[in-house]
Amino acid sequence: MNLDLRKLEIFAAVARHKSFSQAALALHMAQPAVSIAVRKLEEALNTRLLDRSGRKVELNAEGQTMLGRHSRYWPIWKTSAARWAQ
Repeated sequence: MNLDLRKLEIFAAVARHKSFSQAALALHMAQPAVSIAVRKLEEALNTRLLDRSGRKVELNAEGQTMLGRHSRYWPIWKTSAARWAQ
């Protein structure tokens, strides 16, 4: 499984903003790059995390679970990564 923390961070931004374009603005990224990162995360997990309907984006059950885990574990991952980078 090719899962990286950056893709999780991008997914969380899309979930919070309920928009790929708004998440891209917040992350200072191009919107297509955000879409690709979320698609690759979904492929790595072998599940859809978001329901897309035109410009509207909603979390499905799997997405809600992943966002909950991200919110819980992100501070730990980020702190650990910073320590290892020293």
